[in-house]
Amino acid sequence: MEQDLSMQEIAQAAAAISPYVKTTPLIRAEKLEALFDGAEIWLKLENLQHTGSFKLRGVANKMLSLTKEELARGVTAASSGNHAQAVSYMAAKLGTHASIVMPENAPQAKVDGARGYGAEVIQYGFTGEDRDFKCNELIAQHGYSLVHSHVDPYVIAGHATAATEALSQMPQIPTAVVLPCGAGSLTSGAARAVKGTDETIQTIAVEPAAVPRFTESLKAGRPVTVELGQTIADGLRVSKAEPINYRLIRDYVDTVL
Repeated sequence: MEQDLSMQEIAQAAAAISPYVKTTPLIRAEKLEALFDGAEIWLKLENLQHTGSFKLRGVANKMLSLTKEELARGVTAASSGNHAQAVSYMAAKLGTHASIVMPENAPQAKVDGARGYGAEVIQYGFTGEDRDFKCNELIAQHGYSLVHSHVDPYVIAGHATAATEALSQMPQIPTAVVLPCGAGSLTSGAARAVKGTDETIQTIAVEPAAVPRFTESLKAGRPVTVELGQTIADGLRVSKAEPINYRLIRDYVDTVL
């Protein structure tokens, strides 16, 4: 069964997470505009969000959807960075335990960041498959709830609020919205929010040429996995297109570059 995301679900997410997230600035980038023949360019500064990224939006929405019993048991998540920080932060805010599974070669600063919010960090293996295995083991042992970084409708709806917030801050309707595309949860949620607000706005997703998982998926007409090439955009270095994000990107993104 194909699953869409409704504007009502995005609005509900915005209301739920508002006590836990910042309204981040939208600024005009005049110097950047000079490189693009005077096009008017605005930047949504989610790097100024709590924990340093948009990830808190989706994580907050997911964790607020858990029951008291589920929160009492604790949560687990697999992440090498920003998602880990967001889950750790929300666990501290909600008074629950978080076990974060990170790779053995994770940067120490990211490990320390998660621990700084009070989370337990377990370093295990090197691949995403390794981390997923360990999370499943922890769920079986302790009854934790999984907070997945990108395969969850609550997470996607939460991330979508970055787009609705940005559009509300714009002095006029933009011609296009350009979205960074990694695993696809921000891209899919934000594109849905943009098209649900005004169908005339062009939605453009940008992924690394070395890891073109959605470019190839759209060509194939189904989610595919590509080789994990090298790119300086390490946060976008994801090889597998998951079905939920593929469907939303297929339906609501005009162009993938």
